[in-house]
Parts: sequence; structure tokens; C-alpha cells
Amino acid sequence: MKLFTKKLLSACLVIILFSLNCYGQVWEYEVKKGDTLWDIADEYMIDVLFYKRLQKTNKINNPYLLKPGSTITAPVEWLGSLPGKANVISKFGHVIVIQNNSKKISPTLDYQIEAGDNLITGPGSTATVEFSDGSILSVYPQSNLEFNALLQSFDGTVVKARLVVSRGRVDIDISDEGVKGRRLEIESPSAITAVRGTVFRVGVDSVTNDTVTEVVEGQVDVTNLETKDKVAVVSGLGSKTSSDTQSAPPVTLLTEPRLHKSGNTDNQLGSLSWEKLDGAQYYRIRVAMDENFIDTIYNKITTDNRADDIYFLENGTHYVSVRASDTNNIEGFDSITTITVNAYPLPPLIVAPLINSISQHRRPEFAWQVVGDGIKNLQFQLAKDKKFKSVLLDKIIEPTDRLKLRDKLGNGQYYWRVASIDNTGRGGFSNPAILNVE
Repeated sequence: MKLFTKKLLSACLVIILFSLNCYGQVWEYEVKKGDTLWDIADEYMIDVLFYKRLQKTNKINNPYLLKPGSTITAPVEWLGSLPGKANVISKFGHVIVIQNNSKKISPTLDYQIEAGDNLITGPGSTATVEFSDGSILSVYPQSNLEFNALLQSFDGTVVKARLVVSRGRVDIDISDEGVKGRRLEIESPSAITAVRGTVFRVGVDSVTNDTVTEVVEGQVDVTNLETKDKVAVVSGLGSKTSSDTQSAPPVTLLTEPRLHKSGNTDNQLGSLSWEKLDGAQYYRIRVAMDENFIDTIYNKITTDNRADDIYFLENGTHYVSVRASDTNNIEGFDSITTITVNAYPLPPLIVAPLINSISQHRRPEFAWQVVGDGIKNLQFQLAKDKKFKSVLLDKIIEPTDRLKLRDKLGNGQYYWRVASIDNTGRGGFSNPAILNVE
């Protein structure tokens, strides 16, 4: 019998009580020719070792000699092959699910994944799926993931799943390594990664179909689909599998990049830099609203040692991780920092005077365009220095689109900026504009 059979509860299985919402129910199985307790436990129980419980409960002398037509009974709590549950708990950007019936949908939060569903993420898009046992699956941009089989125990604490990654990259964080019976397999075009409990990542090259496996905690077994050789990859190591060659020995993951100071920002766009790592081919940067990176809003790679296009969707603490990849596309350990954002509401768009313009008017008029709804006031500042340490005018005004100075300005260079204020407070200032008065 195979672990991931499509037959979940056949006609010869009878649930004696009708409700599946409480314990104390009985499961019946009619023995077929050639069955053993080992096979029955492997197919339907939480763990194959439940054959011992089946033997004791049913008072069977020889677990390998069963009479065809006889009945095996067990509490439904022992079942490990009920239809499984996995829910989309976060998504960002363009995420679709192609259901088993070929219907294409845009999944809502808490959408329940079923066996046969394909989850696809577009460029810059991410999704997070939670299994019934609390394990977390993070799907990276431009990935295609099929839930080939999805089973679970009666109480949902044990999951048996087979996932097929045809392109892209996924992270898996197993909730508890000590759960007996859990089986998770990640199949790619060139390898199968089997695991019972760990934190690991799998990536597939869309051109070569090579598979990389990186283990952060625990251990996984990687089997080459072509050569059938198996490699054990333990914590801190990564491996690359090509379909036409023997699997190479695992290598040490690159260490965490050393990040430069990040701090706070009043801008919607932010930047981060880090020290270059020897042997690094590229770096992956992720941004999330939570420390577990479930709500990931940014996931990109760069060959430079800085990122200047990090965007933030709201105020608050953002978690940023950076990891390096070696020349085999094996990604290393994450270096994580936080950036506190106070960019919203967004500042008005500067209209006039134009940036770095020259004015012969001693009492210039400043104009802008308010962005967004719910703006209660604006804060206007005029200074003689770019860092606004010497502020000449700091004024709270109505949310109009212009301001004319009442006092005349002398010759020289000035800097000005404006910020929006709503019910939550003041957002970030616009980038300073330069005004030269002659």
C-alpha cells in the first residue's frame, strides 16, 4: 500500500456513528486477501506502528495472517487518512488557485486548500498556508505548487501531505518535530524531499529544473528522481539535485550578512545595505509585518549589497530579512532587523515652486496636491538647511492646495516640505524642495 493513495475511505470502511465531530466513534474495515495489520495501519492509521494497537484491540495472534472477510475495528481517533485541511492565511499581490476541477479562483483569506489544488504566485507576490497541525508553508514569488495529496488525523494534529513544486521556492516550518506519524514530501522535477519535522526550504530552477534544499533546523532526506540516490541534509547544510547527475554532497549554508544600521523612516520607500559576503552570488530581501514572515509584502533578489526600493504599506514595525545565495543558488541563513515606519498618511505631491527653482518674488506661493482621503490638516515647514535644523516657519494649516508667505524672504537658498495629518497623526514629510530667491 502506498502512503499517498487517492482512496481515503473505501466502500468497505464504515463509520458506525454518523457524526465526525466527537470522540468515541468506531471505524470498521473489511479485510481483503493479502492484507496485513502493517498494511492497514500504514494506509489508514496515524502511524504504521498503530498495527500493535490494532492487534491488541482486535485480539489478533498473527498480524500478517488475516482472514479475508473478517472485520478490523478501531477508534476513529486513530485514523490518519481523513481529507486534510490547509488554509490560506496570508497573501500579497497576484495569487490564484486552480482547483481540482480546473476552475481558476483568487483565494480569499481562510480559503481551504484541497487535494488536487494548484497554488500559483505572480511576480512580487507571496502566499502563506497553514496546515491543521499548525505547520506553516510560505510560497515565494513566481511559484507553482500542487497539493498532490492532503490527509490528516481525526483531530487534525497529524498531517500527511505530498506537495509538488514545479517552479519557484517554498519555506516549510513544521510546528512540532515530535509528532508521531507526520509525513511531508516535497516533490520537484528532479528530487523528492521527505521530512517528518524540521524547518527547511526547497527551490526549483525554472530553466534547468535543478532543485536546491536548505535545512535551517532538523534533517531532511533528498532523493534524486533519476538516479535514486538519497542524501541526508542536516541543519546548517544545503544540497543541489540535478536530474541527470549524482547528487552532490551537502554544503555549508552561507552565514548571515552583516546588516548596516536601519532605524526608523518617514518614507513609503526605504533602503537597507549590508556587508558583502564572500561566495555570494545574490541576496534575497524579504519584508513582513510580523516576525514569522507570514504576512510578507516584499520578496526580491539583488546582486548588489543594498536594496533601495523597499516599500512599506502601512505605519508600524516591519521585519526585514536578508540572506545570501552561493553560486549553486543555495540560500543561507537570514539576518533579520526591524524598521519602524511612520510614512502614512502620505505627504502631498509638490507642484510649485519647482524643485531647485529660482524665484525673484520675495513672498513666493507654495502649491501641492493632497494625496488620499481623510486628511484633516497639513504641516508646512520652511528652513535654511536641508535637515531642517534651522526652521524659519513651521505652520499647521487647513488641507488646502497652496500657501502664500506673509513675510518677505531675503536672498539665498531655502528648503521647504509639507506633511499630511489625519485622525491617526502626522505622516512623513515630502522630500525637501529647494527654492533660490534672488
